[in-house]
Amino acid sequence: MQKISQHKVYQYGIRGMAIAIPRIFAIDNKISKGDTLEIYRTQIAGKDALVLIPKSSVEDNHHIERCDDDREVNPVYQPQAEKVFG
Repeated sequence: MQKISQHKVYQYGIRGMAIAIPRIFAIDNKISKGDTLEIYRTQIAGKDALVLIPKSSVEDNHHIERCDDDREVNPVYQPQAEKVFG
């Protein structure tokens, strides 16, 4: 795993938060405005983490196991409790 940037979290509307996607990631994956990214939650080195995968890459990769409600099955991630952001 390689750290490529560090970003602040910004308020996005009333209920959301946002960060910018690192430019090098967007360029390398040919991501542009309106494209879709899939977001997966896992643990890395014991810390809660998000993994971003451009939609076209996900469609080419058929080995991702899913739950009935379209969530990824991840035996490593064990949620502690539902976190609510205000």
